Amino acid sequence: MEFKPTYLYIKQHSLTGMKYFGKTSRSKEFLLEKYKGSGKHWTNHLKKHGEEFVTTIWYELFDNKDDCIEFAEFFSEEANIVKSKKWANEKPESGIDGGSNGRIGWVPKQETRNLWIKQRTGRVASKNTKEKMSKKRQGKDNPNALKWTIVDPDKNTYICKGLRQFCRAMDWKYGIVYNSRNGWISTKEGTGKGGRTKND
Repeated sequence: MEFKPTYLYIKQHSLTGMKYFGKTSRSKEFLLEKYKGSGKHWTNHLKKHGEEFVTTIWYELFDNKDDCIEFAEFFSEEANIVKSKKWANEKPESGIDGGSNGRIGWVPKQETRNLWIKQRTGRVASKNTKEKMSKKRQGKDNPNALKWTIVDPDKNTYICKGLRQFCRAMDWKYGIVYNSRNGWISTKEGTGKGGRTKND
């Protein structure tokens, strides 16, 4: 079967914090404006808590089948989406058929790991979503209104907009990252400073 360009995405319920990792070959507009995600646990969660609270916190288009599969399986394992109570996935995502059993002993290529790091730089969903978020911000110094550079304790560097949302997506403790504690360093765009500039 011919591979169609596929979006991998992360949806999150803004009230409960529950997340879902999935894929779709439909348009970006469909993904961001209409599609709420699939999966039995996820759809039951939305029925109980309200699908109107679903947001797209990350998405990426993959034109290459192998890259899509490898990233989907690598992320499924990295984020532990099946066993973690923070995710509603019932099985690992494969990127092509809605799920897979994974490959025992599979070790991702360095190129895949590099792609994973690249994706972590954060892409906030649609223009409408950004406008809604913008209306909620108060003041230019709001942590979510600025571009941030983050260095984790292992010296990996990430760039994002919307620090609180990005920390939530990455399962990081916002207070520790924002205040540059425990080996983390966070820097605001244009200031050279973070929530705190010294590590505790």
